[in-house]
Amino acid sequence: MDEAKGQGIAASRADVMCGIAGIVDLTQAGPSRSLAATMTGLLSHRGPDDEGVVVLGPAALGHRRLSILDLSSAGHQPMSTEDGRLAIVFNGEIYNYPEVKAELEGLGETFRTRSARDRLGKKPFFYHHRPGHFAFASEMKALLADPAIMRDVDLAAVDDYLTYSYIPAPRTILRGVLKLLPGHSLWLQKDRRITEPYWELVFGANGGHETEAHALERLEDLFRASVRRRLLSDVPVGAFLSGGLDSGSVVGMMAQLSSEPVRTYTVGFEEEGFSEIEDARVIARHFGTRHHEEIVRADAVSILPDLVWHLDEPFGDSSAVPSYYVARMAAQHVKVVLSGDGGDELFAGYTRYRQAMQPRPWRWIPHGVRRSVLGPVAVSMPVEWPGRDRLCEMAIEHRDSTPEWSGIYPYINLAPSIRRYDAVPAGRHPGQGGPHDHGAQPGIPRAPSRPHAGELRRDASFVLQAPRRHLQVPLPSDGREVPSRVHAPEAETGIRDSARALVPRRSETVCPRASSRAPVGRARVFRPARRGPGARPPPHRPARLRRLDLVLADARGVAPDVPRSWYAADMRDLVFMAILAGLLPFAIWNPQFGVLAYVWVGLMNPHRFVWQLSNFPVALTFALATLVAMILRKRFGRFPVRTETVLILVWFCYTTITTVLAIGHEAWAQWDKVSKILLMAIVAGMLLQSRKDLTRLVAVIAGSILFFAVKGGIFSILTRGNYLVYGPAGSFIADNNDLALAELMVLPLLLYFIRQEKKGWRGLLLKGAFVLSIVGIVFSYSRGALVAFVGLTLLLAWRSRHRFRALALALIAVSALVAFAPKAWMERMHTIQTYQQDASALGRLNAWGFAWNLANSRPWGGGFRAFTPETFQHYAPNPEDYHDAHSIYFQVLGEQGYPGLLIFLSILGASLLRLQRIRGQTRGEPEWKWAHDLAEMLQCSLLAYAMAGAFLGLAYFDLYYYVIITGVLLHVVYLEERRRALVPVPEPVRAGLPSARAAAPTPA
Repeated sequence: MDEAKGQGIAASRADVMCGIAGIVDLTQAGPSRSLAATMTGLLSHRGPDDEGVVVLGPAALGHRRLSILDLSSAGHQPMSTEDGRLAIVFNGEIYNYPEVKAELEGLGETFRTRSARDRLGKKPFFYHHRPGHFAFASEMKALLADPAIMRDVDLAAVDDYLTYSYIPAPRTILRGVLKLLPGHSLWLQKDRRITEPYWELVFGANGGHETEAHALERLEDLFRASVRRRLLSDVPVGAFLSGGLDSGSVVGMMAQLSSEPVRTYTVGFEEEGFSEIEDARVIARHFGTRHHEEIVRADAVSILPDLVWHLDEPFGDSSAVPSYYVARMAAQHVKVVLSGDGGDELFAGYTRYRQAMQPRPWRWIPHGVRRSVLGPVAVSMPVEWPGRDRLCEMAIEHRDSTPEWSGIYPYINLAPSIRRYDAVPAGRHPGQGGPHDHGAQPGIPRAPSRPHAGELRRDASFVLQAPRRHLQVPLPSDGREVPSRVHAPEAETGIRDSARALVPRRSETVCPRASSRAPVGRARVFRPARRGPGARPPPHRPARLRRLDLVLADARGVAPDVPRSWYAADMRDLVFMAILAGLLPFAIWNPQFGVLAYVWVGLMNPHRFVWQLSNFPVALTFALATLVAMILRKRFGRFPVRTETVLILVWFCYTTITTVLAIGHEAWAQWDKVSKILLMAIVAGMLLQSRKDLTRLVAVIAGSILFFAVKGGIFSILTRGNYLVYGPAGSFIADNNDLALAELMVLPLLLYFIRQEKKGWRGLLLKGAFVLSIVGIVFSYSRGALVAFVGLTLLLAWRSRHRFRALALALIAVSALVAFAPKAWMERMHTIQTYQQDASALGRLNAWGFAWNLANSRPWGGGFRAFTPETFQHYAPNPEDYHDAHSIYFQVLGEQGYPGLLIFLSILGASLLRLQRIRGQTRGEPEWKWAHDLAEMLQCSLLAYAMAGAFLGLAYFDLYYYVIITGVLLHVVYLEERRRALVPVPEPVRAGLPSARAAAPTPA
């Protein structure tokens, strides 16, 4: 961890599977040696030859050693200076140690605390930082030996995984744990963490034009030198051989440089179309290697538990299985195995890389238009239809980006469930900030360099972490010099042929012509076995996530008992499709009905339950139907000129301006979504003008969310608080925290209907739903919603005529819920008091600091979706601890600046004041009790949003704006009915007959 400041250290190479771990504890307790030893012990599979732990001041360092060079005890780590003041642990061998030693002898011992990760990210470095405590390790499982680290899943990391099939740095699957970016160093000075790059991949590094022949000669010389350095070892060395050009080139160069036959290792598959074993045999015979083979069987599912434990994070590449087998086989003979991994990334070997360099005529079309128009069409098409992937590509690709279809499933990036947590601009690799693209020249097509370091996470990172391996896997094609050399002619010549096209012309010097072959498909290691004649597989649903037991049942050849569940889902789809299809004609005929249907679809998102309509713009369809009905029926209503509606229009115009000036690539996509909400809220205020319309609107708002609230309450009771209910994917209420806020906002509206229906069966149902909703809110595990619920309960109790009785009942109810709550819920709520040690809370504080800094730098804000890892690098107090806004106020401050925050708060304040005036005007008047009660409950709903929103980023929540418009509509209806009540009604007069008053005799 401690490293000299001299330039000689920066030239050292590290390519070995050792394990390091460490703790820096600045509290009075100091570092725990036992914890450091436990962390180090969890890395035993990385180094069986030696281990060591040392405590030095506030730091404790641990190391597990796999001895490759210098097998004596001189290589023991942690290493310390003679006076014992300084210590170091590192994961690597210094191949150029003679040169480094000579340089260091001329330098003084000037040291500082530092950590670093290799240039291309082949070796993992995980760390966790909270006030007063810093910990690091080669694997995440070692960090999790610390019980203080929370196990909260990072939903943005799930987004990355589904897009790229792995989780790029700096994220991990857990919020409180980060990975150091490739080519970066980390400095810890007191309690301040600083990360900065120490190496960059620079295009055009050769300083001028050169011929193709000269470029090839230099590349070959560098490759030879890279292989020679990695052959320095005091233990046997072998090579992985897949039968392709990359591994074959490594084996060929090893054969030239070695005096003994090279040991090679290959795995094959039972399916002939997927196996490369014959190609590997050809190369092995050509170079006279000692060849070893193993066939991977279809029962490879048995190794899954072992793989999952060692991988720590989700890993979506099936190559993990053959990598596991080939590494296990090689470890029986050698300790060092050279690999060709990285060649495809370096030389644009994958088809998607070569496609990225081809011109795309559709790029002139604005990305927002392509994503909005082509995206829903592409995602709704069946997977097997031709042209579907091309439409996805057109919809999601940015002009200046690595194609997003380099992930596993391109349509995933268009799915609402992914866009809801989208934390990076679509089409751009989230591993920004690394040594990937410095010096790139505009207008010059090139092979994608961004994924190069990131995609080495596959076989290289996996093999290093595989169990019982004790195996070193150097990658000759990924030394510092080779990538720089490859990208230099690439940038200078504009890739006339591309580096990948240059290499095969000289490949016959190291690979036989007979070994040339087309790329094979991805091995189906977990192919379903044949089932019996009576077994029936579940219906084919390509993009629907299936339960793990079904996947494993398929792999074992077992017919799972699932048809009933699938049929139930199909019936649900039919019901919702029938409802939506039946409502549409009424929306076209009656605009008032259309706007109510739009509100229902926007809040509840029933189409998300229907597989065929999950990505179809149903809300937009009802909005267009409403506008058509307004034109056909000539019912345009009246614009309700109120402070709130005027401010909403100002808010719409202002957000349009900030979107034009936005710093994010996805600002227009969010503007498109928010603008529809604001404009349709205004349309609702124009069309709904009667008390009946008002009641229907409140019922639609409450009923849309009540469905989830009641469901949450029922399942919480049945499971004793161990069941979380989520909203539809892709909606505002998809997350349990956001859903809890929505349920909290409709709780007062439900109370309003209870006051109107005090007796009868409808009253009993409403009261039951009210109780279940409370249970669902409490056991949503949302800390922000719980705090707001307590505040709302106190407010309602204080406004009650029997406030003390209400407070006593609330206290009894809370006590019963606490006694009923499971341990996990208690632990979750306990973090409200100990937020200083909670990684999630610290991440929110960091996000709020980001918003503050961004607004101070750009007073008008960063525009929609300004909270991204890229912008965090520039404005966040801790650039690597990325979090969403988690506060409506800081979200608006960061995205819309100080003027936007003023407009946002003015809308909320104006609505609260209007509702307060209605309450004052109707207090004590029985005939206007309905208006008084509704104004009070709408006010409570907005206050609940204001309280819970302090911890949740829902500044553009459609429910909030519908409540605002409902308050405006209440004021319009109340004034109109009051005006009618004050106008005297003339008495009817019968034709031809005198009125009763006229017929009466005049008194004398």
